[in-house]
Amino acid sequence: MNISMPRFGVVLAVALACGCSSAQPDSQSPEQSSALDWVNPFIGSAGRGWYAGSVFVGATTPFGLVQAGPDTRPANELVPWPFDHCSGYHATDNTIRAFTHTHLHGAGIPAFGVVGFMPVSGPFSNGILDSGYASSFDKASETAEPGYYSVTLDNAALKAELTTTTRAAHHRYTPIQDGAQVVTFLVDTAHVISLAKVLDSEISNKDGVIEGWTHVSSSFSNSFGGVRTYFSAKIRNTISAAGLWGEGPERGAWNTVELAPGESLELQVGISYVSVENARVNRESEMPAWDFDGIRGKARAQWLNSLNHVQFKGGTQEQKTVMATSLYHLFQMPNIFSDIEGDYLGFDGAIHENTARPSYSTFSLWDTYRNVHPLLTLLVPNTQRDMVNSLLTMAEQGGYLPKWPLTNGYTNVMIGSPAEIVIADSILKGLDGIDTEAAFATMLTTTDTVPPDDHSFEGRAGLSDYLSLGYVALDTVGESVSRTLEFAVADGAIANLAAALGKDKEAERFSKRAQNYRNLWDDESGYFRPRWSDGK
Repeated sequence: MNISMPRFGVVLAVALACGCSSAQPDSQSPEQSSALDWVNPFIGSAGRGWYAGSVFVGATTPFGLVQAGPDTRPANELVPWPFDHCSGYHATDNTIRAFTHTHLHGAGIPAFGVVGFMPVSGPFSNGILDSGYASSFDKASETAEPGYYSVTLDNAALKAELTTTTRAAHHRYTPIQDGAQVVTFLVDTAHVISLAKVLDSEISNKDGVIEGWTHVSSSFSNSFGGVRTYFSAKIRNTISAAGLWGEGPERGAWNTVELAPGESLELQVGISYVSVENARVNRESEMPAWDFDGIRGKARAQWLNSLNHVQFKGGTQEQKTVMATSLYHLFQMPNIFSDIEGDYLGFDGAIHENTARPSYSTFSLWDTYRNVHPLLTLLVPNTQRDMVNSLLTMAEQGGYLPKWPLTNGYTNVMIGSPAEIVIADSILKGLDGIDTEAAFATMLTTTDTVPPDDHSFEGRAGLSDYLSLGYVALDTVGESVSRTLEFAVADGAIANLAAALGKDKEAERFSKRAQNYRNLWDDESGYFRPRWSDGK
């Protein structure tokens, strides 16, 4: 059944607080077209512990599978404090451990950041591995803009530059001193950000092509056995010497290049969650030529297109920077999860192919159901439709709608039933291309099912209490008040969708459940307060 609602996909015009009138959606003034230049990717990269912004600082494209950037640390810490480095980067750091190609954005638990790529000065020696290959850097040498990152590596005396397509990255390293220079490039499968363990890895190194995979279990992914990331890298330059090191989870490859005066070291890296072959196809298809500046220009054009969904005029430079950077952050996650030919790893552990639409994963749903997805529904409805269908496919393959899916697994992080809210909101706002009957049935399966005893899927932990007592009891599960409130919000969304679909009985049932929040309200204190299962 289709819901008849106004269609979206508009260009949103906004006037910042300066007494200015809003721009017309079909106009393009010079001020509006320069929004890309107002983005400051470093905003949100400071703070400590749970107060860290944890934004991704590096090169990526809108919702890209690849996020190529530095993993940093303070000079006096071999392993950085995890909760300052959930995305791998912190604004106060002055040492780069390595460059990696997968990162979270804005999350509160570290994950990804696997397989370190790093140049060092001179020929290879075991001493490089023993002493570590991290490099100090001057913050003044850093440049970041949508689709591009650059920094000068002090130890290697190289200017490092990164740019990306959706599934691949292009590295360029240029000597900062005149004359010839010997550079050895390292690829380390043992590298992770923190709070993660490399379970196993494989790597090959032949004629400047370095390929392999790493299997890593982190705080996010240990609930489903970890994540295997495949990579395929190719060096453009002539290799003078090469080799491998290590075994098991601690393997690596090295290639030495003798750079002529004026020559840069370049390499391209493809990433896949399906296979090494797919990583190679992603790289070769999206980067058919060695054209760093051309790729950077295409990434910039993609970002300009995304940011131009909102046009704004007036305001101070600070207001414009905050506005543009917030929009930039909006398009960071979720991420495309399927390869260029449509292959992706399903929640059932099997390889699937969908050439009709990209598959998405890494949904921070508890954080984003309130604002990110409703705004994506307005600005990029086709993308939001594909994201909703990706969530529904996860449930079809894995049995339930996820709360915080990472790659192809249930992390069981956070609480509530945010996927149901996102799906209901998208359908009620008129997004087409979603099977509403199947979606509603999937929502009921997830919201009415007590989670399995094996904890493979946490779902609505405390659901039995919620249904029998009208609230989640404190002596049953932690965060009982928050869970009760989140369940009630989700039930209200389901009730609204049921009413629109003409399912009156279900609308009545969920409307009643949505009032459960009242059972924890305390008039005397003015707070929602937890109750024990005996009602106290």
